[in-house]
Amino acid sequence: MLTHYPYVITDQYKTQAALWLETIKNQENVAILAAPRSDCMMRINQLQEDEVLLQRLNSTLKYSFQTIDVNPLTIEDDQDISEYLVGLFNKDQSLGFTASSLEMWVNHLNKEKKSVVLIIPQADKYLSDTNHHVLGLFTSLIEKYFPIFSFLQVYETNVAHERNDIFTSTRTKLLQNIYYYPLYRENDILLFLSYLEKKWSFELSGELKKELINSCGGYFWLLKESARLIRNGVEDYFKQPSVDLRIRTVFQHLQEGEQKILEKTVFKQNDILPTEEQDKIYLQKVNIMNQDGRCTIKLLSDYIQYRVSGDDLVLLQDKISLNKVPLDYFLSRKEYRILRLLLKDRGSLVTRQQLAEVIWPDHNEEYSDWAIDQLMTRLRKRLESLSLSSTILQSVRGKGYILRK
Repeated sequence: MLTHYPYVITDQYKTQAALWLETIKNQENVAILAAPRSDCMMRINQLQEDEVLLQRLNSTLKYSFQTIDVNPLTIEDDQDISEYLVGLFNKDQSLGFTASSLEMWVNHLNKEKKSVVLIIPQADKYLSDTNHHVLGLFTSLIEKYFPIFSFLQVYETNVAHERNDIFTSTRTKLLQNIYYYPLYRENDILLFLSYLEKKWSFELSGELKKELINSCGGYFWLLKESARLIRNGVEDYFKQPSVDLRIRTVFQHLQEGEQKILEKTVFKQNDILPTEEQDKIYLQKVNIMNQDGRCTIKLLSDYIQYRVSGDDLVLLQDKISLNKVPLDYFLSRKEYRILRLLLKDRGSLVTRQQLAEVIWPDHNEEYSDWAIDQLMTRLRKRLESLSLSSTILQSVRGKGYILRK
């Protein structure tokens, strides 16, 4: 049992896999939403050899699993899908049959009372203008040959978000059961670290384990690399290129809206807009963010803070960015207009009258020094929250302000 994946059996895997199998047994499709770069696909591979869990599929049907990886550029219609599946099934000697058409395969599977679960490991690639027709072909396959075929799909994108409706609104049968596969909790992380200790014949102290959990969260990918560096005696293990690469990869695989939520979280900006709620809920469901609104991976928080730290504050094509990160969602409209003016004349005095003209373009003659000072105090706090120096915004008594270079 589990000959190809002699891996730690986590509580989460056992719980989630049981749900997937129960859904398949009910002759329905499964869509799994996993955190980017998680080990969810490895768990599905593991499941296919897990004799204990597979007993849950005991029914009048016999089940087999086939992983499919369709190139959207070579698939245009139902005939292309049929030819692809025929070639795939014919290569599988365990099925004990070959045929020249999908209809012949379906008749054989019906006769043998077999059902094939088609696994799509990287379903995200079909969420695009040029590729989403493949999802339509999968849906047609279900409708035509139910219950011979069912689908188990893995997404590292929040396919349930309304921004993906254009690709999924007519594919509801594929997405009739959505399950989240979150990053692991502490008990499973400790189990995994114990597994690594045994596998690599070394020992982690209790303090090191706490540090790993706090820094890497439930990412086994990060935990394994960090533990390997510790075992090899590498100092500053969290600052090594291999760890940095993994963190950058995780962040870059998040959707833009999810990145913005995490950036707001790291800089303690709690003004989550109604349009951002779906991204926040997704991050919580996959355990990148906890229910208190805190990022569960310190290395990721540090990376986000690093991206917008330093003093690479620039105005380009009338847009403000800090280390190439746009700041439009960090600042209020008035704060944004003020900072844009200060950046245009960076290093020079910007008078109170000039500030009033951009803050209240229609009523600047009615401005008060107190109102300007309050806005400048708020802007200074915003800049400090981005790890910029508290002295970057200099007040010139009675005259105005200077944004220091």
